[in-house]
Amino acid sequence: MKHVIALLLVSAFVASATAQDAKKIFNSERIVWFGLDFTKAKLVGVTDEKPDVIVSTYLELWNQPMMYEADKFPIGSTFRKTTVQFDPEVVKERNKKVTKESLFGGSEAMITTAAIEQMISEFPIGAKKDGVGVVFFVESFNKKKKLATAHVAFFDIATHKLLLTKRLTGEPGGGGLKYYWANSFSRMFHDITATLYDQWMKEAK
Repeated sequence: MKHVIALLLVSAFVASATAQDAKKIFNSERIVWFGLDFTKAKLVGVTDEKPDVIVSTYLELWNQPMMYEADKFPIGSTFRKTTVQFDPEVVKERNKKVTKESLFGGSEAMITTAAIEQMISEFPIGAKKDGVGVVFFVESFNKKKKLATAHVAFFDIATHKLLLTKRLTGEPGGGGLKYYWANSFSRMFHDITATLYDQWMKEAK
């Protein structure tokens, strides 16, 4: 019985600590956008371009709309922040490590929270030294299913501590390889704005 009570107390403490961490996201008026990280991504059935071209060119092209097209990718209103700053070089450098073998080889696999914590711990110090950072770890682009999957991760930039992560999906669409997949993130943003952000805030109370 004492063992059960001890486990319940530990679980309650962990839940409380997790909620306290998540509150940092919702209490902040500023957020730092890092971009789309493809280091754990898998592309299934994506044959519009040669794998070499996708690795060398499109990982960067898929990141660009989030930074330069606020009408379609409204980071500030999506995450309800008055100030959005950008620190794209960290993810840009990480994406340079992606190879065609890692991107196109093997099968899809869910990115675990432990893996996300590990990746965030490896982030180098970028232009922004503190505050709440947000990055999307892309899990897969599956052309057969017409679905993109990614994990949005919020973290404390100064400590590299993961504050909250959630798995998201979005349907691609539109003309051209760049926007066909970039638009899936526009749909993820829409879902966050419509319902998910409120759900996450309630969980953090």
